[in-house]
Amino acid sequence: MEKFIINFSDKDIENAIKEISIKIKSSLSGPIKIFFIFFTPHYNPSILLENIKYILNPEFIFGLQSPYLIFEDKILEKGLISLCINKNMDIKYNFIKENNQNTIESSLRKFSLKLREKKFFLSLVSKEFNIYETLRAFELVFGFGNTFGGGFLKKYSDYPFKIINDDINEGFLTLALSDSETSIYKISGFMPVGKPFVINKVSLTQRIIKQINNDEPIKIFKNYFGDKSEFLKKNKLLNLYPFIVKEKNKPFTISVTDALDDGTLFYIGDIKKNTKANIAIYNPNIAYEEIKNIKLNEDKETLLIIINTTIRKKILKNYADKEIFFIKNNISYKYKVIGFYLDYSFLSNEILRRIILDSTSLMLIFLK
Repeated sequence: MEKFIINFSDKDIENAIKEISIKIKSSLSGPIKIFFIFFTPHYNPSILLENIKYILNPEFIFGLQSPYLIFEDKILEKGLISLCINKNMDIKYNFIKENNQNTIESSLRKFSLKLREKKFFLSLVSKEFNIYETLRAFELVFGFGNTFGGGFLKKYSDYPFKIINDDINEGFLTLALSDSETSIYKISGFMPVGKPFVINKVSLTQRIIKQINNDEPIKIFKNYFGDKSEFLKKNKLLNLYPFIVKEKNKPFTISVTDALDDGTLFYIGDIKKNTKANIAIYNPNIAYEEIKNIKLNEDKETLLIIINTTIRKKILKNYADKEIFFIKNNISYKYKVIGFYLDYSFLSNEILRRIILDSTSLMLIFLK
């Protein structure tokens, strides 16, 4: 019997759930225990939940709205993807709706007391929450291992973007999953170009780069791109050219999301003051080599979940579709593939002993 049943539909809500239901029941004889639904902003989550409960009636429901979805080897701009997990998997969750640092830490500590065994955490953060402070609170309670997730910097519809059983809301949601046989890989594909520079001052909580080479940060783009830098700034295209830094010989990218009038830069990523950096460009050959280097044991049924980012899609342009096609047809042609897009992702790093923010890489999560 299949452990992971995936389906896609781009029909209206009622007909989409009916179509998915028929496909699930042809593969599954008993009740549906764990049901995940990923949907684009075209769908009202309240009506979606109502139809899921009426037609499918699963024991546990998790839903996530995303601007784009991935199904097998394609990126989709409209539709629903369902995942029915037909295996023993203990799932517990914590949903924090109040953006208050004390509330976040207190709620996470209470949640930790409910977890008797080691878990794997999937966390999703709404745009109203301070990313830096939220992740630091999580690290205080759970440490820096076995965590992945991400969030949004803006809203893509008027609807709340998360569903958990009967609840539809915004906030900071953490799912604690049984962590047996889970492998995660990060794919970058970026390479440094030009002369290095030094990021002298940053505000971690505000996510602002305040000084580069002891000068206004925006000037680094003027040095690289000349008059084109004004066009990039005006049209909010600075994120097409991320910064790349190294720490303990590990490369990380920093995405500039906007420039302020005083020449400072909003950013998303993981950075420290007095860090050497370069402008980075995407090289598909580097990304494809990273993908081909992934080695997996193919003796068990496997589901690949891809967490991609909207900024990476913007940078890659036509290569975005080619990259997903390459993943499916090179390392996961035997596996089922689903995925979704966030504005940024994060992943625990035990070498650096913290959770690393990233908006230009994609994550490959293999579940067995």
